[in-house]
Amino acid sequence: MVKMKKKRKKIKNQILTTMQQASSLEIQEQFQRVTLEWSRAMEAAFADHSITFTQFNALRKIKEHQPLHQQQLSDLLSVTKGNVSQMITRLEKVGLVQTEKSGNLKLLSLTSKGEEEVSRLNDTAVSADKEFLTCWTPEEQQVLNGLVKKALS
Repeated sequence: MVKMKKKRKKIKNQILTTMQQASSLEIQEQFQRVTLEWSRAMEAAFADHSITFTQFNALRKIKEHQPLHQQQLSDLLSVTKGNVSQMITRLEKVGLVQTEKSGNLKLLSLTSKGEEEVSRLNDTAVSADKEFLTCWTPEEQQVLNGLVKKALS
């Protein structure tokens, strides 16, 4: 865990330095590195659980927007419809998601077991997220959040 903190702190310092003197390509590279490290940290936090962080995130999005169709979930997760289709098949097999045909669309919703799983694993996700962000002050987190929101608007 100490090694990850040092690595995150190094990445944070590189980002701050890069943002002061960098081209947009360098900034984009740094964002990719942070995203990759963040994803790795979240997946590591879920390693001992019955589902991956990616699957948990899909369940969380379904819970927030249910019922929704696969393309909507694909857009929310920023992954391909094919990735969502494979994930939904796996989550259906373990009884966490149910699908219902509505015309040409498959509407997704959580089963009661899926609702319980999201509630059960939410603390794991929040804890891992806070752990990853420990090298950033709350003020830095707010600035970063604001900059990312602005970049995406």
